Formats: sequence, structure tokens, C-alpha cells
Amino acid sequence: MLKLRKLQPTDLFAMLRIENEPTLWEESTEHGPYSTEEMIAFLSQTTGQLDTDGQVRLLIFNNDAEEELLGAVDFVNYNPSRSQAEVSIGLLPHYRNKGIGQQALTQALALASEEFHLARLSAHIRPANTHSQKLFEKLGFIRKATTADSDCWYYLKEMTKK
Repeated sequence: MLKLRKLQPTDLFAMLRIENEPTLWEESTEHGPYSTEEMIAFLSQTTGQLDTDGQVRLLIFNNDAEEELLGAVDFVNYNPSRSQAEVSIGLLPHYRNKGIGQQALTQALALASEEFHLARLSAHIRPANTHSQKLFEKLGFIRKATTADSDCWYYLKEMTKK
């Protein structure tokens, strides 16, 4: 069973591992590497609250013991007036194409609805990232357009209230 957990001040090495994974840069709109000092500053400023920080990172672990870091799910660009945020997922290379992304994103979508009370989620996915396109579409995201620079597909999901 996967466990998703908000960042804690002690997550420096987990953050450095995720942020400095070159294969994640290939599919991301953000590019590292990030220094230890940058990550310490980020961790010291984050509250783990979407409405306060405008973003939340959830680390993905293999189980409740948090023994093995698998990746992260991010909610960013929070817009409270629209009750919307952008969601992304990144898995370390060894854990890709094993169904982990679907499990983690499914749990993250439940949190988006139940804890963050989001009405809609968006995602920006590069055209070459067909694995992510299929994953997001499988979970109800609809491709709406390309971004202004035509660098990414724009996906949207209307959340249903439980």
C-alpha cells in the first residue's frame, strides 16, 4: 500500500533526490539541479497548507514505514477564487511503468477533493510524455488545448464532490 505524506522539515535528502533526478527534468517545466541551501530554505518556509503556500508536495512512499521513497505528487499554482490547482507527479526511474503512478495519483485526487476542496485540477504534459497522458486521461482528465508556447498539452479535470 502506498503512502502519500506532506513534506516535513526532515525531508531534505528526499527533496534533493527528487529535485535532482535528471530524468524528471526531461518531462518537467522545472529544471534543477537544486542546492542543499535552496532545499533547506524551501523546507523552512513551507507550511504544507495549500491555501497558505499556494502549493503542496506529497512524497510517495512504499508503505506506512516510509522506508522507500518512490516519488512525489505536487499541487501548485493554487487559485482560491476558482478552487483550482495544477497537479503533477514524478516517480524515480525504478518505479515507473509499474502502476505506482496510478495508485499515487488516485490517492492524490481523493485528497484534492476531500482535504483541499478543489473543484478542478489542471495538468501540463509534454506531447512526448505519452505515459503521463494516458495516466491522466485514465483518471478522468480531458485534454483541452496546448499551452501558449505549444510546449505542453493542457489537461483539465472537474472534481466531483463526495
